[in-house]
Amino acid sequence: NYNEILDSIASISIISALISVILYFTSHFFRVLRLVILSSDSEISIKDLALEQFKANGVNLIIPFRLGESYRVIAFKKFFGSYSRSLIILLCERMLDIILITFILFFASFFSDIHFNFIRNIIYISVILMVLLLLIYFVMDELMSIIHKIFLGKNTNKTNLAIVKFTGSFIRIINQTKIIFKSKISSCFAITFIIWSMEILVFYVLFSHLEISKYIIIFLALSVALSSLLPSGPAGYGGVQLAFYLIGIAIGFNEILLYSYAYNFFIFGSGIILSSALFFGAFLKTIKSRT
Repeated sequence: NYNEILDSIASISIISALISVILYFTSHFFRVLRLVILSSDSEISIKDLALEQFKANGVNLIIPFRLGESYRVIAFKKFFGSYSRSLIILLCERMLDIILITFILFFASFFSDIHFNFIRNIIYISVILMVLLLLIYFVMDELMSIIHKIFLGKNTNKTNLAIVKFTGSFIRIINQTKIIFKSKISSCFAITFIIWSMEILVFYVLFSHLEISKYIIIFLALSVALSSLLPSGPAGYGGVQLAFYLIGIAIGFNEILLYSYAYNFFIFGSGIILSSALFFGAFLKTIKSRT
């Protein structure tokens, strides 16, 4: 019922929506600061990187199935020097996010008196992802190193050459990731905690009028965050609705699904609008420089 959806959007005050949008953009600014820390390049322009981050965020929201992540690798190459380094830094970013989300979900479930079966499943998935990342980080480089040495000593042919190139690239990526994290792990986790605190605050402010538990808000925010791993449509459509639906079913508040559209509209919509404005501004600037 479109009228019910419109009513749910209209029930959110302009002040709440505005503060939520500001918190959302601020969290992305802290993502920029995290990228600067991970890059270890003090000469990177925070302003230029922030503009590119907001543009890339819009592309990520518009292009379905998270294919926009490939744009980030390409767009950030000019800041990080190469596509491989851009990919490595973005992988570090994702690793930090998944590890922190897993810990927040675990502690929220431990201290909360609310028990969701599907949240338990989400925690299992998060833990599996985290363990997989840690295994790749601490174990796979040794395994790849052994495979690399074995095929390096074999006769040269297309298959052996492809394996040597792949294992060599993989080892290089892992080693560079370890170098990045070696002296920055505490500061990276601190800034990641700030990022996700702000992401959760977006939900607190936007849906404060629903008077639901703070733990439900945390579960809702992180469920929406993890829904980005799903092949959702533009503006997170589908994944966001699934997260709200599961929370609604679990707490007996099915109508909360209606408010998922408010999140799409105010938060992801503002991200797309800002990104579009920045792309349009860059286009006009290019046209002006050519005339």
